[in-house]
Amino acid sequence: MSTQVPTTAGGRLVVPGTVHAAAFLGYLLAGGLLVQTATLERMIESGLLDADDWDGVQPIVLTLAVPMLAAAVALHWGLRPARLVLAVSGWLLAGFLAVLTLGILGRPSVPATVPLSIVANAVAAVVMARLPYGQQADDYLKGHGRARAEVRAARPDGLAAPGGVRLVAGCVGVAALVGVVATVDLVVNANGSPLPPLAIACMAVALVRGLLRGRLWARAYSVIVFASALAGGLITLIGLWRASIPEEGFLASAPPDVGPAVTVTLLVMAVAAVLLYTLAWKERSTAFFDEGW
Repeated sequence: MSTQVPTTAGGRLVVPGTVHAAAFLGYLLAGGLLVQTATLERMIESGLLDADDWDGVQPIVLTLAVPMLAAAVALHWGLRPARLVLAVSGWLLAGFLAVLTLGILGRPSVPATVPLSIVANAVAAVVMARLPYGQQADDYLKGHGRARAEVRAARPDGLAAPGGVRLVAGCVGVAALVGVVATVDLVVNANGSPLPPLAIACMAVALVRGLLRGRLWARAYSVIVFASALAGGLITLIGLWRASIPEEGFLASAPPDVGPAVTVTLLVMAVAAVLLYTLAWKERSTAFFDEGW
């Protein structure tokens, strides 16, 4: 198997959107698993979760997350062996998460939304494992496809992004503004680390620039973000529904009012669905990114 970065006589090849998406999913899954493992350990230590429910989870997650992260980086650079490593780690992760979900279902110490979140991660792992085996990704890893220099030369000067792409970029820009405001607030009031909102703001600014310039990586990452927002919204709605069910018993407290939270969640999901459709399936947006790199 070749370990050379795919190139042609015209220079480096354009990285297909499916390769970008697979690599980004690898970053998000591996990073998310590492963060969740640390959070899980703290929750067990504080008594919020039963250690017996999660026995042996951390070592397995670490064993899968580290090679997945390395393979995602290598795949982004077009190294063919990385595709197999990413696929194997993705399928193994999906299988492990499926077994974990079956093991914790129905346990009173496990919140209802936890199995749903695990299933969502398993689905993302399967998608990540399959994406690098599409036709575009296969051609790219074999050294076939369009050279970046050729695409840049053929792209009309001053080509403006269509209205749908500008709408998406504007919404992402709002996230950047929120990140900046949160960063300033944390710095001024010293309420916590400003790094997470600052990172979100920087990533959002980069996404806005990438979307308006027709960069395939920006489209792939944005599609993942909006799809994740829909999945997260669905999980949130199910959790709110479970919270709204009255408890049984004479001393049971009244269920909380979840109406405002449901409204906000549905609104966020509606916005994410519109942006996802605009970016992934609208014809003018697709044609715009087909001319990008």
